[in-house]
Amino acid sequence: MSLALLFVLLGMLFIIAEVFTTTFYFLPVGISFLITGFFATFLSPIFLIFIFLILSLFGLYLTKIVKQKITLSKHKKENDSKEEITLVGQNGVIVNENNQIKVKVFSDSWALLNEEINHYKAGDHVKISEVRGNKVRVEKTH
Repeated sequence: MSLALLFVLLGMLFIIAEVFTTTFYFLPVGISFLITGFFATFLSPIFLIFIFLILSLFGLYLTKIVKQKITLSKHKKENDSKEEITLVGQNGVIVNENNQIKVKVFSDSWALLNEEINHYKAGDHVKISEVRGNKVRVEKTH
């Protein structure tokens, strides 16, 4: 098997693996393998390793920057922590866990502020409007 074919197959494998993950870290590595595979027809293996490493590191760095910009809310306050910034504005569903009313956002459950517990029932769709410590204030979305 030629080196070019090996790089192209690895690239395709990494890109297919990205379909089954939510991280976007396999994609730049897969693209780097593909590009390196095209260079493999006329460059020596030592240059291919150098090209692959440079492309992969650059792609992973860009992926990290893009993910941070997408994750952070536009409504950033000076004193907010990263958790608070990412939660405000997120949609969730009210759930009943261990006889406690909580809001589920993605895979995390957050306790409601005490004054809001009686206003919601399990299954209500809400949007997080404020974060105080490990509790959240929500508003109905429907």
